[in-house]
Amino acid sequence: MVPADSGGMTYIRTRCPTCGEVDITPDAVLLFLTPPRDRWFYAFTCPGCDREVHCPATREIVATLVAAWETTPAASRRGDLQPSGDHSPDPGAPPFTLDDLIELHFLLQEDASVVRLLRR
Repeated sequence: MVPADSGGMTYIRTRCPTCGEVDITPDAVLLFLTPPRDRWFYAFTCPGCDREVHCPATREIVATLVAAWETTPAASRRGDLQPSGDHSPDPGAPPFTLDDLIELHFLLQEDASVVRLLRR
């Protein structure tokens, strides 16, 4: 996934399993950030075949999407981050500790784009 600029409009170049490389607008991408991080993904409808495509989202891809959304006029955004699934607490999960909070703090500090997004 790479951002591309064509005549003042920002596009995201990504890959459809059927069509190969495609360019889509940032507002056509949905980002799903669910714990744990290895379950992060983004989704879009391919403009070539109308197939719904789901792709893994690394930290770099999240930063790319956030940067692309920051250059997209707010009026054209469908939504920056879309919630995914049931977020009810898991009664069997271990408690969230101070160490978890500190680790989260440092993870968020590693990517300036994510930090800017969370400060909004």
